Amino acid sequence: MKLLKAGFTLLLAVIVSGMVACGDKTEQSMTSLEGKTWAEKLGYPTDSRIIIFHADDAGMCEEANIATIAYLEKNEIQSTAAMPPCEWFDEMVEWANAHPEKDVGLHLTLTSEWQTYRWGPVAPAAEVPGLVDADGYLWHSVMEVVVNGSAQEVDKEIRAQIDKALALGMKPDH
Repeated sequence: MKLLKAGFTLLLAVIVSGMVACGDKTEQSMTSLEGKTWAEKLGYPTDSRIIIFHADDAGMCEEANIATIAYLEKNEIQSTAAMPPCEWFDEMVEWANAHPEKDVGLHLTLTSEWQTYRWGPVAPAAEVPGLVDADGYLWHSVMEVVVNGSAQEVDKEIRAQIDKALALGMKPDH
């Protein structure tokens, strides 16, 4: 029960941090619809049911960016989210800044699950010690984050990721 409560607290911290940090963008996004439904915004009749295809993990590696950008440019996907701690994040943000009409958001990242390709936190590791393993990378699993991290560390890391994106000129859609 204690572990479940800690996990819920951590999840709540993530959600609140994201809402607070991206509040202005959310307000702008809602008003930019000008009273239109998402179906209308995408060129469909008001009462249409639509599917929005989303590519996750942009910025993780060059190949992810190449594929994501190609699919966005062909409108075969309508949305993506880029991971701030990853090596190719800056390249994806550069592309997003040049294509503001595309829906590029943030994939806030607290884990690094791959065995041989890892990334660390955006915040200095010394300031979020519960979020990193002995090698200085983010934990492999959510459970390791829940067991070792604190809500304050999660808040600090999420804010660092959002601040990094904003410093690069990104205006996340989500």
